[in-house]
Amino acid sequence: MKKPEFTFAVLAGSLCVATLFAAAPAMAAGDEAGYLAEIHSNGAILPMGGLMGDAQLIAGGYEACGQIRGGMSPATLADSKRGFNVYFDPDKMIAASQRYLCPDTL
Repeated sequence: MKKPEFTFAVLAGSLCVATLFAAAPAMAAGDEAGYLAEIHSNGAILPMGGLMGDAQLIAGGYEACGQIRGGMSPATLADSKRGFNVYFDPDKMIAASQRYLCPDTL
């Protein structure tokens, strides 16, 4: 027979875990298709002979989101990327990232 203290501890622990999951905000998946459509249509990325595919563009967008969530302003982030690659416009890429991949940063 189980001790009442053990049963109570297990029940209390289970309720705490359930409460944490219920209170946690859901992380919505980014709109990767919308992000790519904007990136490809707004001139943010110039054709580079297949050197950068959609997977790399999405990874770069999420990286920008992470840096903004970490406290870097979009303007500072764009300035840090300027001149790094002549094939992309960091302002447009970061704006698209925020709009489609991490709208919580707007």
